[in-house]
Amino acid sequence: MPRPYEREELTVVVPVWDDYTGPVLEETLASILAQRPRPRLLVFDNASEAPVVVPEGATIVRTDRRLSIGAARNAAVADVTTRWTMLWDADDFMLPGTVADLLVCAGTDRSIVVVAAGILDGTTGQRHHWPRRWTMPLARLRRTYALLHVVSSLFPTTGALLRTDVVLDGGGFADAEGGDDWVVGISLALRGRVVFGRGLGRLYRHHPGSVSADWTGSRDISRHAALARARLAADPAAPAFARGALPAFRLAQALVIYVLRPVSRCLPARRHELRPSDHVER
Repeated sequence: MPRPYEREELTVVVPVWDDYTGPVLEETLASILAQRPRPRLLVFDNASEAPVVVPEGATIVRTDRRLSIGAARNAAVADVTTRWTMLWDADDFMLPGTVADLLVCAGTDRSIVVVAAGILDGTTGQRHHWPRRWTMPLARLRRTYALLHVVSSLFPTTGALLRTDVVLDGGGFADAEGGDDWVVGISLALRGRVVFGRGLGRLYRHHPGSVSADWTGSRDISRHAALARARLAADPAAPAFARGALPAFRLAQALVIYVLRPVSRCLPARRHELRPSDHVER
Protein backbone atom coordinates (compact mmCIF):
# COMPACT_ATOMS: atom_id res chain seq x y z
CA MET A 1 0.00 0.00 0.00
CA PRO A 2 1.42 3.45 -0.90
CA ARG A 3 2.59 5.47 2.07
CA PRO A 4 0.01 8.15 3.06
CA TYR A 5 1.38 11.69 3.00
CA GLU A 6 0.19 14.87 4.62
CA ARG A 7 -0.79 17.88 2.56
CA GLU A 8 2.57 19.64 2.95
CA GLU A 9 4.83 18.64 0.10
CA LEU A 10 8.34 18.94 1.48
CA THR A 11 10.38 18.37 4.62
CA VAL A 12 13.93 19.70 4.78
CA VAL A 13 16.12 17.55 7.04
CA VAL A 14 19.26 19.05 8.59
CA PRO A 15 21.48 16.63 10.58
CA VAL A 16 23.64 18.52 13.12
CA TRP A 17 26.25 17.75 15.75
CA ASP A 18 28.84 19.66 17.78
CA ASP A 19 30.89 21.78 15.32
CA TYR A 20 27.83 22.30 13.14
CA THR A 21 25.92 24.25 15.78
CA GLY A 22 26.18 28.00 16.31
CA PRO A 23 25.80 31.11 14.12
CA VAL A 24 26.36 29.27 10.83
CA LEU A 25 23.54 26.85 11.64
CA GLU A 26 21.30 29.76 12.60
CA GLU A 27 21.87 31.33 9.16
CA THR A 28 21.21 28.02 7.47
CA LEU A 29 17.92 27.40 9.26
CA ALA A 30 16.79 30.99 8.67
CA SER A 31 17.42 30.61 4.93
CA ILE A 32 15.22 27.50 4.88
CA LEU A 33 12.38 29.02 6.89
CA ALA A 34 12.42 32.07 4.59
CA GLN A 35 11.44 29.93 1.59
CA ARG A 36 8.01 30.29 0.04
CA PRO A 37 6.24 27.98 0.18
CA ARG A 38 7.75 27.29 3.58
CA PRO A 39 8.77 23.63 3.92
CA ARG A 40 8.65 21.62 7.09
CA LEU A 41 12.02 21.81 8.81
CA LEU A 42 13.34 18.84 10.78
CA VAL A 43 16.66 19.22 12.63
CA PHE A 44 18.21 15.87 13.54
CA ASP A 45 20.52 16.25 16.56
CA ASN A 46 23.10 13.51 16.16
CA ALA A 47 24.03 13.23 19.87
CA SER A 48 25.56 16.69 20.21
CA GLU A 49 27.31 17.37 23.50
CA ALA A 50 25.54 20.71 23.94
CA PRO A 51 21.79 21.10 23.42
CA VAL A 52 20.82 22.29 19.94
CA VAL A 53 18.40 25.21 19.91
CA VAL A 54 16.18 25.60 16.86
CA PRO A 55 14.02 28.57 15.86
CA GLU A 56 10.25 28.67 15.96
CA GLY A 57 8.86 26.76 13.02
CA ALA A 58 11.41 23.95 13.21
CA THR A 59 11.12 20.51 14.80
CA ILE A 60 14.04 18.78 16.49
CA VAL A 61 14.62 15.06 16.91
CA ARG A 62 17.55 13.78 18.96
CA THR A 63 19.46 10.54 19.14
CA ASP A 64 21.50 9.76 22.26
CA ARG A 65 24.03 7.67 20.32
CA ARG A 66 26.24 9.14 17.62
CA LEU A 67 25.37 7.71 14.23
CA SER A 68 27.24 7.84 10.95
CA ILE A 69 26.11 10.56 8.58
CA GLY A 70 24.27 8.02 6.44
CA ALA A 71 22.57 6.35 9.41
CA ALA A 72 21.54 9.76 10.81
CA ARG A 73 20.00 10.69 7.48
CA ASN A 74 18.10 7.40 7.35
CA ALA A 75 16.80 7.86 10.90
CA ALA A 76 15.62 11.37 10.06
CA VAL A 77 13.92 10.36 6.79
CA ALA A 78 12.03 7.66 8.68
CA ASP A 79 10.25 10.50 10.54
CA VAL A 80 9.27 12.38 7.37
CA THR A 81 5.58 12.39 6.49
CA THR A 82 5.69 14.50 3.32
CA ARG A 83 6.00 13.34 -0.27
CA TRP A 84 9.38 15.00 -0.77
CA THR A 85 12.47 15.04 1.44
CA MET A 86 15.44 17.35 1.07
CA LEU A 87 18.65 16.59 2.97
CA TRP A 88 20.53 19.78 3.75
CA ASP A 89 24.00 20.37 5.17
CA ALA A 90 24.10 22.44 8.33
CA ASP A 91 26.66 24.91 6.95
CA ASP A 92 25.07 25.62 3.56
CA PHE A 93 22.71 28.48 2.69
CA MET A 94 19.48 27.93 0.77
CA LEU A 95 19.21 30.54 -1.96
CA PRO A 96 15.91 32.44 -2.29
CA GLY A 97 13.28 30.72 -4.42
CA THR A 98 14.89 27.28 -4.26
CA VAL A 99 11.90 25.39 -2.85
CA ALA A 100 9.44 26.98 -5.27
CA ASP A 101 11.68 26.26 -8.26
CA LEU A 102 12.25 22.61 -7.40
CA LEU A 103 8.59 21.92 -6.62
CA VAL A 104 7.55 23.46 -9.95
CA CYS A 105 10.06 21.26 -11.76
CA ALA A 106 8.77 18.21 -9.90
CA GLY A 107 5.16 18.91 -10.85
CA THR A 108 2.83 15.93 -10.51
CA ASP A 109 4.87 13.46 -12.55
CA ARG A 110 5.11 10.33 -10.39
CA SER A 111 8.02 9.01 -12.44
CA ILE A 112 10.28 11.78 -11.10
CA VAL A 113 12.20 10.70 -8.00
CA VAL A 114 14.93 13.38 -7.85
CA VAL A 115 14.94 17.10 -8.65
CA ALA A 116 18.55 18.23 -8.31
CA ALA A 117 19.64 21.83 -7.80
CA GLY A 118 22.70 23.67 -9.04
CA ILE A 119 25.33 24.74 -6.52
CA LEU A 120 26.97 28.12 -5.99
CA ASP A 121 30.53 27.80 -4.69
CA GLY A 122 30.88 30.13 -1.73
CA THR A 123 34.66 30.31 -2.13
CA THR A 124 34.85 31.30 -5.80
CA GLY A 125 31.43 32.91 -6.27
CA GLN A 126 31.04 30.78 -9.41
CA ARG A 127 28.63 28.03 -10.30
CA HIS A 128 30.07 24.76 -9.02
CA HIS A 129 31.11 22.33 -11.76
CA TRP A 130 28.91 19.59 -10.22
CA PRO A 131 26.52 18.57 -11.68
CA ARG A 132 28.29 19.02 -14.99
CA ARG A 133 26.00 20.57 -17.60
CA TRP A 134 27.02 18.14 -20.37
CA THR A 135 25.88 15.15 -18.30
CA MET A 136 22.36 16.49 -17.66
CA PRO A 137 20.81 15.44 -21.00
CA LEU A 138 21.94 11.87 -20.31
CA ALA A 139 19.29 11.70 -17.56
CA ARG A 140 16.70 11.08 -20.29
CA LEU A 141 18.29 7.63 -20.71
CA ARG A 142 17.13 6.43 -17.32
CA ARG A 143 18.87 3.07 -16.97
CA THR A 144 22.03 4.21 -18.71
CA TYR A 145 22.17 7.29 -16.53
CA ALA A 146 21.73 5.25 -13.35
CA LEU A 147 24.59 2.94 -14.31
CA LEU A 148 26.84 5.85 -15.28
CA HIS A 149 26.09 7.29 -11.85
CA VAL A 150 27.68 4.17 -10.37
CA VAL A 151 30.88 4.91 -12.28
CA SER A 152 31.01 8.56 -11.23
CA SER A 153 28.53 10.62 -9.23
CA LEU A 154 26.61 12.68 -11.78
CA PHE A 155 24.20 14.61 -9.56
CA PRO A 156 23.99 15.73 -5.93
CA THR A 157 21.33 14.29 -3.66
CA THR A 158 22.08 16.79 -0.90
CA GLY A 159 20.00 19.87 -1.60
CA ALA A 160 17.75 17.98 -4.02
CA LEU A 161 14.12 16.94 -3.78
CA LEU A 162 14.04 13.19 -3.09
CA ARG A 163 10.87 11.13 -3.20
CA THR A 164 10.53 9.99 0.41
CA ASP A 165 8.99 6.59 -0.33
CA VAL A 166 11.62 5.79 -2.95
CA VAL A 167 14.47 6.70 -0.58
CA LEU A 168 13.10 4.24 1.97
CA ASP A 169 12.17 1.50 -0.49
CA GLY A 170 15.57 1.69 -2.19
CA GLY A 171 17.58 1.05 0.96
CA GLY A 172 18.31 4.63 1.94
CA PHE A 173 21.72 6.11 2.54
CA ALA A 174 24.78 3.95 3.13
CA ASP A 175 25.75 3.62 6.80
CA ALA A 176 28.99 5.53 6.28
CA GLU A 177 30.73 8.86 6.91
CA GLY A 178 31.03 9.68 3.23
CA GLY A 179 29.69 8.43 -0.06
CA ASP A 180 26.32 7.70 1.54
CA ASP A 181 24.68 10.36 -0.65
CA TRP A 182 26.22 8.87 -3.80
CA VAL A 183 24.79 5.48 -2.83
CA VAL A 184 21.22 6.66 -2.28
CA GLY A 185 21.36 8.39 -5.67
CA ILE A 186 22.03 5.04 -7.35
CA SER A 187 18.90 3.44 -5.93
CA LEU A 188 16.81 6.50 -6.73
CA ALA A 189 18.03 6.67 -10.34
CA LEU A 190 17.32 2.96 -10.79
CA ARG A 191 13.70 3.57 -9.78
CA GLY A 192 12.70 6.74 -11.59
CA ARG A 193 13.61 9.92 -13.38
CA VAL A 194 16.22 12.45 -12.33
CA VAL A 195 15.52 16.03 -13.43
CA PHE A 196 17.16 19.36 -12.68
CA GLY A 197 15.99 22.68 -11.31
CA ARG A 198 16.18 25.80 -13.43
CA GLY A 199 18.69 27.72 -11.31
CA LEU A 200 21.09 27.54 -8.39
CA GLY A 201 19.67 26.32 -5.11
CA ARG A 202 22.52 25.85 -2.66
CA LEU A 203 25.33 28.12 -1.55
CA TYR A 204 28.10 25.71 -0.62
CA ARG A 205 30.11 26.99 2.34
CA HIS A 206 33.07 24.80 3.26
CA HIS A 207 33.20 24.28 7.03
CA PRO A 208 36.57 23.44 8.69
CA GLY A 209 34.88 20.85 10.90
CA SER A 210 33.03 19.11 8.07
CA VAL A 211 33.61 15.46 7.36
CA SER A 212 34.73 16.26 3.81
CA ALA A 213 37.53 18.43 5.22
CA ASP A 214 39.27 15.23 6.34
CA TRP A 215 39.04 13.50 2.96
CA THR A 216 42.41 12.85 1.36
CA GLY A 217 41.35 12.73 -2.28
CA SER A 218 41.55 9.62 -4.43
CA ARG A 219 41.79 7.24 -1.49
CA ASP A 220 38.51 8.42 0.01
CA ILE A 221 36.74 8.58 -3.35
CA SER A 222 37.87 5.01 -3.99
CA ARG A 223 36.29 4.00 -0.67
CA HIS A 224 33.06 5.73 -1.66
CA ALA A 225 33.19 3.99 -5.04
CA ALA A 226 33.29 0.63 -3.26
CA LEU A 227 30.08 1.59 -1.45
CA ALA A 228 28.50 2.42 -4.81
CA ARG A 229 29.42 -1.01 -6.18
CA ALA A 230 28.05 -2.69 -3.07
CA ARG A 231 24.70 -0.93 -3.53
CA LEU A 232 24.58 -1.95 -7.19
CA ALA A 233 25.25 -5.56 -6.19
CA ALA A 234 22.54 -5.58 -3.51
CA ASP A 235 19.80 -3.48 -5.12
CA PRO A 236 17.05 -5.65 -6.65
CA ALA A 237 16.20 -2.80 -9.03
CA ALA A 238 19.60 -3.12 -10.71
CA PRO A 239 19.60 -5.09 -13.97
CA ALA A 240 21.08 -8.57 -13.65
CA PHE A 241 23.76 -7.90 -16.27
CA ALA A 242 25.00 -4.91 -14.23
CA ARG A 243 25.22 -6.90 -11.02
CA GLY A 244 27.24 -9.46 -12.94
CA ALA A 245 29.60 -6.83 -14.31
CA LEU A 246 30.97 -5.46 -11.05
CA PRO A 247 34.63 -5.95 -12.09
CA ALA A 248 33.98 -3.76 -15.13
CA PHE A 249 32.39 -1.08 -12.94
CA ARG A 250 35.39 -1.22 -10.60
CA LEU A 251 37.75 -0.75 -13.55
CA ALA A 252 35.70 2.17 -14.90
CA GLN A 253 35.65 3.82 -11.47
CA ALA A 254 39.42 3.45 -11.17
CA LEU A 255 39.86 5.06 -14.58
CA VAL A 256 37.82 8.07 -13.48
CA ILE A 257 39.48 8.37 -10.05
CA TYR A 258 43.10 7.76 -10.91
CA VAL A 259 43.34 8.97 -14.52
CA LEU A 260 40.57 11.36 -15.58
CA ARG A 261 40.38 13.34 -12.33
CA PRO A 262 44.15 13.99 -12.11
CA VAL A 263 44.27 14.92 -15.79
CA SER A 264 41.36 17.36 -15.40
CA ARG A 265 43.15 19.07 -12.52
CA CYS A 266 46.15 19.69 -14.78
CA LEU A 267 44.05 21.45 -17.38
CA PRO A 268 43.63 25.26 -17.28
CA ALA A 269 40.92 26.22 -14.81
CA ARG A 270 37.60 26.90 -16.46
CA ARG A 271 35.38 29.54 -14.94
CA HIS A 272 31.76 28.57 -14.65
CA GLU A 273 30.18 31.92 -15.34
CA LEU A 274 26.77 32.59 -13.89
CA ARG A 275 23.93 33.21 -16.28
CA PRO A 276 21.07 35.61 -15.46
CA SER A 277 18.74 32.64 -14.94
CA ASP A 278 20.98 31.28 -12.21
CA HIS A 279 20.03 34.07 -9.83
CA VAL A 280 16.46 34.71 -10.87
CA GLU A 281 14.02 35.21 -7.98
CA ARG A 282 12.06 32.05 -8.59
